[in-house]
Amino acid sequence: RHDEERRRVERLAPEQTKWSDAARLRPGLDVRVVDIGTRGVLLETTVRLHIGQRMEVVLQASDSTARLDLAGTVRRCHIANLSPLTYRGALEFDVSIELQTLEPFMTPETLSA
Repeated sequence: RHDEERRRVERLAPEQTKWSDAARLRPGLDVRVVDIGTRGVLLETTVRLHIGQRMEVVLQASDSTARLDLAGTVRRCHIANLSPLTYRGALEFDVSIELQTLEPFMTPETLSA
C-alpha cells in the first residue's frame, strides 16, 4: 500500500519549528531541516553526505538562545535538486531523543495542537 505511513515515530516539519534556517552540521555547514523525529533528522544541503559518516547537527531556536546538539550517522543521501544542486540526507541519532526535548524549538501552534 503506497498511501500507508511507514514511519514508526512522529516527525516535525520546518513550519512546526523555530529553527527554520538556523541549523548547521559541524563544523559549520548550513543545512535546512526537512523534518525531525525522535530517532533522526532529514536535511537538505549543498554538500553530499557520505553514508556511514558520523556527524553532529546543531539546531538554534530563532527566538531564544535555546540550542540542541545531536550526534548521529548518515544513513542515506541522494540528489534532491539539480539546479541548484541540493542533496537530501538522513541522519540517525546515536541516542533517541524524547519529543519533549524538541519543545523549546516548536512553534506555539504545534505545542497547542
